[in-house]
Amino acid sequence: AGDQAGRASGRRLARAMGKGELLPNAGLAWPVDHVSVRDVPIVLDSLRLPRVHSGDLVDIYATFKPTAPGQPAMVKLVVMGVEVIGDPANREGSSGKMRVVLRIPVALVAVVVRASELGDVDLVSYIGPVRS
Repeated sequence: AGDQAGRASGRRLARAMGKGELLPNAGLAWPVDHVSVRDVPIVLDSLRLPRVHSGDLVDIYATFKPTAPGQPAMVKLVVMGVEVIGDPANREGSSGKMRVVLRIPVALVAVVVRASELGDVDLVSYIGPVRS
């Protein structure tokens, strides 16, 4: 047991954990390498932001307007399980716009920024795997 505890020392949770869920080794990660992530501010409509706080994990979805008449809007999962850094802040007074800073892997920063420019971004609370 001591050997197992030593393997967990200095690591952090890699995903959200459900109540009563056992912690598998794959559920732990080494501390974030700040070279591989960036803190990215996103501005979105407050109705598209769940109640989140610093340290929460969220999925990012973007809804893109149709490119031709009669086509449905396209909803796309942009990235899963990114960390909220700091509590969301009201950016524009009563306009309903909120600013939230997310910790994004470097390889996905451009995708997230582009999605926020071209579509309506929704943050969805990440609660981890659902157990039946």
